[in-house]
Amino acid sequence: ARVQPSVAKTSSAGRCAAKPSTASQRALVRARFGRYLQENHGRAPQPSEIVIPVFWHVIGTAGALIFYGRFYVQWIASERAGRSVMPILFWYMSCLGSVMLMALAVATRSPIGALSQSFNLVPYGRNLLHIWREQGTLTPFRKRLVNIATVAVAIIALYLLWLVWSGEYK
Repeated sequence: ARVQPSVAKTSSAGRCAAKPSTASQRALVRARFGRYLQENHGRAPQPSEIVIPVFWHVIGTAGALIFYGRFYVQWIASERAGRSVMPILFWYMSCLGSVMLMALAVATRSPIGALSQSFNLVPYGRNLLHIWREQGTLTPFRKRLVNIATVAVAIIALYLLWLVWSGEYK
């Protein structure tokens, strides 16, 4: 029987198994992964062999549709106006899609995905702040909230990247 790597194990309910918390649990995880590598001639698991719960597939697919669908929104708005325009919906879709893809990257421990999505939120958030200021709907609370959320997401992405590079997830 093939042994799947422990990072790919899921519970019977389809949720990711919790990260091992004790030294003995971590040793068991390393042993299972070691057996997997031995049985597969030292080959690391391929992406198709890693089990990602359906929930994260749904979040990732919805996030990608929203994130990349923003270009169609912009294109349609430009065609209707007869010139290049950037509708407000573009920026909302950018933020929402980016946050959803960021959540997927964190859940699947993808440092590149987390890094790429985290810094996108800076211009998206800033553009929304400019739009709200123009509309007269920018409150000090909203401005503070957007700035804090943008910085927090960037810090989370950098922390995840550091964890992966420091070998935490080996």
